[in-house]
Amino acid sequence: MTRSLIASSENVDQMDLRERISSEISASNYTCLVCTDYITPTSQIWPCGNCYRVFDLDCIQDWASRGGNTWRCPSCNFDHTKIPKKYTCWCGKSVNPTVNYLEPHSCGNQCSNPLSSCFHDCTLTCHPGPHLDKCLSLGPKMKCHCGKHTNQVLCIDTPYEKGWKCDDICNDLLPCGKHRCQQKCHEGFCDDCKTILPDSKCYCGKTTASIKCEDKLPKRSTSGTNSWIGIYQCENMCEEFLDCGIHKCLELCHAVTKTSHKCPNSPKSLTHCPCGKSNINDLTETPRKSCLDPIPTCNQICGKRLPCGHKCYWNCHTGECAPCYRTVDVDCHCGSTHYSIACKLNIQNYKPKCLTKCNAKFNCRRHYCTERCCSFRKLAFDRANLIKKQLRKNVITNAHVNAIEFETIHTCTKICDQMLSCGKHRCKQTCHPGPCPPCLESSSEDLVCHCGLTIVPAPVRCGTSLPICPFQCTRQKECGHSPEPHHCHEDDITCPKCTTLVTKTCQCEKQKLVANVMCYQTSVSCYLTCNKILPCGVHKCNKKCHKPGECQTKCLEKCNKSKSCGHLCQKMCHAGTLCDEKTPCTEMVRISCKCGRRKQPLFCYVLKQMKDDEKEENPTIECDEICEKERRNKLLIEALGLTSDRAKETQISLKMRAVEEIYTPFVLNVYSKQKVWAESIENIFRKLLSETLETKINSMDNLELKQSYHFRPMKEIQRRFIHELAQAWGFFSEAHDQEPKRSVFIKLLKNSKTPDFSLAEAHQISKDHRVYEQKKAEEKSKMMQICTSGSSNPDNEGIERSNFYNGIVIKDVFFGVTIDKVDSAIHDIWNENDDGKSGNQFGLIKNAKVEYISDSMYVFYDKADISNDLVSTYQKQIVDLSTLFGKRLKEKNLAMKCTPVIIDMENNTITDFMPESDTLLIKEDKLKESIDFLMDNLEDIKIESSNVSSEWW
Repeated sequence: MTRSLIASSENVDQMDLRERISSEISASNYTCLVCTDYITPTSQIWPCGNCYRVFDLDCIQDWASRGGNTWRCPSCNFDHTKIPKKYTCWCGKSVNPTVNYLEPHSCGNQCSNPLSSCFHDCTLTCHPGPHLDKCLSLGPKMKCHCGKHTNQVLCIDTPYEKGWKCDDICNDLLPCGKHRCQQKCHEGFCDDCKTILPDSKCYCGKTTASIKCEDKLPKRSTSGTNSWIGIYQCENMCEEFLDCGIHKCLELCHAVTKTSHKCPNSPKSLTHCPCGKSNINDLTETPRKSCLDPIPTCNQICGKRLPCGHKCYWNCHTGECAPCYRTVDVDCHCGSTHYSIACKLNIQNYKPKCLTKCNAKFNCRRHYCTERCCSFRKLAFDRANLIKKQLRKNVITNAHVNAIEFETIHTCTKICDQMLSCGKHRCKQTCHPGPCPPCLESSSEDLVCHCGLTIVPAPVRCGTSLPICPFQCTRQKECGHSPEPHHCHEDDITCPKCTTLVTKTCQCEKQKLVANVMCYQTSVSCYLTCNKILPCGVHKCNKKCHKPGECQTKCLEKCNKSKSCGHLCQKMCHAGTLCDEKTPCTEMVRISCKCGRRKQPLFCYVLKQMKDDEKEENPTIECDEICEKERRNKLLIEALGLTSDRAKETQISLKMRAVEEIYTPFVLNVYSKQKVWAESIENIFRKLLSETLETKINSMDNLELKQSYHFRPMKEIQRRFIHELAQAWGFFSEAHDQEPKRSVFIKLLKNSKTPDFSLAEAHQISKDHRVYEQKKAEEKSKMMQICTSGSSNPDNEGIERSNFYNGIVIKDVFFGVTIDKVDSAIHDIWNENDDGKSGNQFGLIKNAKVEYISDSMYVFYDKADISNDLVSTYQKQIVDLSTLFGKRLKEKNLAMKCTPVIIDMENNTITDFMPESDTLLIKEDKLKESIDFLMDNLEDIKIESSNVSSEWW
C-alpha cells in the first residue's frame, strides 16, 4: 500500500503550478499578459485549457475578437475556436461564482473533470492549473489471463492494457487436440504444440523421424495391400514407376493414391494437343498407342496465359512456354525517367538505371549523395521539404532534425576531419550533424605559464588554456625599455606596444628630429609639406612628410594659365601642352546696360559669340524704366545743387525703394542670417536662367531645355524663402508632397529674368539705408536735446554714472555649452592688453568674468570702479567687445547673440538692454518668430543637382 501511494503521488511541478496560480491571485500579484495589470480575487478571469495561463475576461475577449474564426493564446500560441463569453469557476460548473479570498475563483465543489489517464474524474476541489496526473481511486475487478482468479488494485496500478497473470498452469487443450498447454497463466492464445512425436513415418513410407506435433500434416498413402498414414514430407524423390511401367515419378515424397502415379502422356490421359485447341485424333492418321508416341501439335497460336498476364504468342508447342518478350513501360530506380523493357525482365523485378545524380543531402547535412539513379532520391527530397516547412512554422527545431534517422544509402561514411575546439586535432568520427565532440586527447605534462607562478597540474586535457595569471609579465622587450604593466600571458599573445616617449627622425628626406614619439612607432612624421617639384616642373608635392620616392605621381593642381579670353585655365595641370582653346570657356562674366545699373550674367564664350555677331567690343543690354528714373534723379540732384552726402543719401533711398520692389523683408532677413545657404539657392536660379539663355543664343532648339529644378525636401521656413525668391526672379514655384517629405519645384516662365540687384547687393543697400536712417535719427535726437537744454553737453556729462552699458549678455547659448567653454573662447579678446603687440585696446576691463543666468543665457561683466571721465571710453569698449564676442561665439558654435546691458552692481540685476540696430524693423510678429526659428534650426544645406526633367507637372 505504501508503494502504491508513493507511485500515485501527483507530479510536483503540476502541484506547484496550481498552488502558485492560487497564491499569486490571492496576493493580487498575478499579471495578465494582455493588459499587464494584476489579477485579483474579484476580477473576472478566463484560464487557457492548454497552458493554464489566466487572463482577464475582458482582455481575452478583445484579443479573441481580433483573431477571426481561430485565435491563439497569447501565452502558448494554442489555437482556440470559441470566444469566451461567461465568467465561470475553474471547473466551469458555477457561472459568476461568489468572491472567495482563500481560494479565488473556486466554487468549492469537487472538480469532477474526466482524467486523461483513466475513466475516473478529478477528485480535487475546484482548482486552477492541471488536473490530477495519476488517479487514486480503486480500479475494476479483473480476472487473470486464464480466468481462474480475480483481483482488484488502485487505478494507477490496474493493468488495463496488458492484464495480469496468476502462477497456475494454463492446462488448456492445444490445437492438436491431444496435448494440453503446460505454460503458466499467459496472455492470448496458447502456442502451437511443441510435443515431439518419435518414429513418425513420411508420406512415401521410406523414412521415419522425430518431428514436432505442430509440424505434422497427416495424409494416407496406399500401395497395393499396404496402407499407412504419413505425417511429413521427406527429402527423397518418389522414383516409383507410373502406371505405364516406363516412366518414373520425379516428384518429392508425397502421399500415394490410386491416381497419383498415372502417366500424363498416356493415350488415355492425353486427348488434345498441348494448346488444347485440337483433338489429337484429328491431327494424326493413326491413333497413339503408347506414351512414347510423339505428341502432335496444331498450327494455332498457343494462347496460354503467362505469369506476367500476357498470352503465349508462339504456335502450339510441347513443354513450357517461352519467356514473354513484349515491351512494358517502367520507371527507373529514382523515378525520374521512363523506359521500355522486355516483360520477362519486368517479372524478374529488373529496373533500369538512369544517369541522374541523386544530390540529396546525407545525414551529416554537409555532403551530398553522388549515386546515379538512387532509389531513395524522391524520399530524401520529400523529407527535406517537410523539414524546411516544419522549421519555418517552428514545429520542430534543429535538434529534432539532427535526431532524424536516414536510410542507409544516405548515411555519410566519410570521416568528419573537422578541427576540434582545441585547435590542434581533428574529429575522427564518421561525418555527423551538429557540433563535434570535445577533444579527448590529454597531456601528462603540467601546464605552466611563462612566469612559472600559475600551474595547471597534469593530466591536462587538450584545448585547456591557462587561467589568467595575476602576476606581472616578465618578458624583456627588444627596445630595452621596461615592460608595460600587464598580466602574464601565453606565448601566442604579444605584449603591449612600448609607449615610452623617445625622440626619432621623421621618415622624409628632411630627417628632422621629432620629440615625444612612442617607442613602438616606426613611421614618424614631422607634418611638413614635401614641396618637391613634381614632374610637371611647375607645381610642388602637397603631401605631408612621407617616405622618399612616395611623392605624388600625378599633379592634381589646376593649370591656372591665362587663356586668350583672359580667364585662367581650370583644367588639371597639363605641363608641356598648350591650353585647350577649342573648348568653350564657362567662366561667368557680366554685361551691363549703358548706365551700368543692370547686369546680366553670361558664360564667357557666349559673350565672345555676341561680340562676334554684333561686331562690338563691349556688348550691352537695354536700360529699363528704373535706369531712366535714376538718370532723371541724378539730373534733378545736380539741378538742385545738393551736397555729395545728401546726394548719396538720396541715391541710397532710391535704391532702397527699388530693392523693396524686388525682395521681401523676409528674404533679406534670411540672407543676413544664412548667407552661404541663401547664395547657394540664388546660384541655382542664376545657373538655370543662364543655361537657358545660352541654349537660346546658340539656336539649340532641337535639344531639350532644362527649364525646371526640384529641390530636395526641406523645412517650411526654407521653402518660404525659395517661394518668395522665385517671385523676385519671375519663376513659377509650387510645393510637392506632404510633410516631412514636402519639397519645392520651380520652373522658368517667359518673363523670368535676373533681378537688378543680387541678394548681396540688396543686403548692402539695406544695410547702408539703415545706417543713414540711424544717423538721421541720432541727429534729430541731438537737435531735440539742444532745443530742450539750450546747450550741448560733452559725452562724459551726458551719461549718468549709474546708467551706462557696463556688461554683455550672451544669449541663445547652445545646449551643453559650459561657462568654462565660453570663458576660454573669449578670454584672449578682452585680455589683449597682456600682449605687447596689441597695445591697450581694452585696458579699462581688467577683472571681468562670466556668470550663469539660465541654461541659454550667460552674462559678462567687470566690477571695476570707473571714474566719470572714463565712462564713455569704458562703454565704447563694452560695445566693441560685444561685437567681437558675438562673432567668436558664433564661429565656434557656442552662442548666437551678444548684447550690451546695464547692470546694477549693488542689486546684481540687469536693468536695460541696448537696442539691436542691425535688425530689420519687421512689423509682423509672425515674421519675427519665423526668423528666430530659422536661426535655431537652419543649417548650411548642400545643394545637389536635380534629375527632374523639363516636363511640367
